[in-house]
Parts: sequence; structure tokens; C-alpha cells
Amino acid sequence: MSPAFGKSFALEILTPDGSVLRQDVSSVQFPARDGQVGILPDRAPLIAIIGAGRLSVVPVSGEKRTFFVSDGFVQIRETGTTILAEECTPVENLDAEQLWEDLQKVRKLPADTDQQYAYRNELVTEAQMRFKLAMARTPGGRRRAHADEFAPPRDKDSD
Repeated sequence: MSPAFGKSFALEILTPDGSVLRQDVSSVQFPARDGQVGILPDRAPLIAIIGAGRLSVVPVSGEKRTFFVSDGFVQIRETGTTILAEECTPVENLDAEQLWEDLQKVRKLPADTDQQYAYRNELVTEAQMRFKLAMARTPGGRRRAHADEFAPPRDKDSD
């Protein structure tokens, strides 16, 4: 049995659009700029920069919830955890087809200078994460849109 069994902590997630979640949770996992971070009750205080990726929340009462999160900060205190993020979207609200189109658009951005190249790569990585999360929630039996476009090109002579 883990030492955190039966314990919880307060979690609040805020974006510029308002409050996304305010709930007692038993664990949280988020993408920090320097790696994935997991939070359990009684965690030591911490401030971290959020990267782009999967935010997993396990409420005390209920099923695990998954969000796409990007750009912000996490503050862990004795009284609870606060996430301030530029974006935090439940994965069930992600539209894979629209995200695929968005990914193709950012791939076409100019990359003539080092600054443009770095900016484009950051946007492409973020768009890929959104798309991956949207596709991960696709039921297993359903054909995954654009999956063939991630595969290596086939040799024309092998057909």
C-alpha cells in the first residue's frame, strides 16, 4: 500500500479563459520543461515550468481525467497545487481532423532563420502532442486517420 493511500490534495487549474478545474485529487502528472513530474499528497513544495503535453488528474471520487496542457507554471504548496497554463483542454474536446490540419499549417511556416526554425519546431512539437492525444482517445477498432502519413514511404516496386 502506498504512503499516499487515502490522502488527497486540492488542485486548481487556471487559464486566461478562467477556471478549468478545482477539485480534491489523489495524484497529478504533468509535462514540465525538463521532464514528466508526478505529484502525490504530501509532496515537497515545488515551482515548475509547464511544457506541452498530457496532464493526467486522478480525482478522489471519479475516473482519471486527461488534458492537453501547454505553457505555464505549477506551484505545489502545503495547502494544494495550482496550475496556471496558457491552454488546458480536456482530451475529449480535441478534434483530431482539425488538429491534423493545424499540424500541416505549422509545418509550412517559414524556417529561413535560426529564430524562425526554432519557433516553427516549437509549434510543430506542440501540434504533434495535441494530435497524438486526440488520436490516443480513438477507440482501438476504429481506423486512425492519417496513420499512413506517419509511416515510412513505400517502395513503388513492392506493390
